[in-house]
Amino acid sequence: MGKPRREGSTTGAWLPGVDIRKVDMQNYNGVIGEGGDGKVGQWRQLAFYRIITDDENESYENEEDELRLHISAHLFASDRNSLFMIQRAYGYQGRETRLGSLGHTVIFHGGVERLRMVDPQTGRRRWFVQEAWTSNGGENRGCHESRLWDWEKGEVVATTVQDGMVRVSTQKPGIGANEDGDGDGEGMGADWSRRRGRGRRRAQKVEMEGEEEEGFVKGKL
Repeated sequence: MGKPRREGSTTGAWLPGVDIRKVDMQNYNGVIGEGGDGKVGQWRQLAFYRIITDDENESYENEEDELRLHISAHLFASDRNSLFMIQRAYGYQGRETRLGSLGHTVIFHGGVERLRMVDPQTGRRRWFVQEAWTSNGGENRGCHESRLWDWEKGEVVATTVQDGMVRVSTQKPGIGANEDGDGDGEGMGADWSRRRGRGRRRAQKVEMEGEEEEGFVKGKL
């Protein structure tokens, strides 16, 4: 993973994170009413991403390990806030929603060199872009799909499919709701956003046990 670096009392690797920048798609998607207005299949979200490194000119000692980290970065980017996209595509960003991932599949295309996120010749970081949409939703389930593109070459390097549970409240939340849906789950309200991790686990348990919670209607989505 390359030479370690010191951060206070901890030692970090040369891949501290992923830089993800979501594109404002308001002009393309338009205003979507609750239920999707029959435009769910046309709704799109684009997000550019690249790895964060300490030095773009730094050479790595173990290229095999470094390539594994690059693949992990693609996996992280493909799954970041994916189910929130389904909520917005159906126009329910103004409602409290419980989400839980049931399965996430990533299919890489071509050789591993296509997944390298740093140019081996120049050391420059490479941009990739995720094109995401939802193809189907109903009975408390939603399907998130995407393609991962090499931005400069215009090649698809991976395809993803995620099955998720999506439960929509019958009532809109009060203070903290974000009606425009621009953000990473803000439409669930400030308080709910802080509790969404616990809510996901609870929602999965409810679905498996077939329990109906007050204020949540089975089959709403």
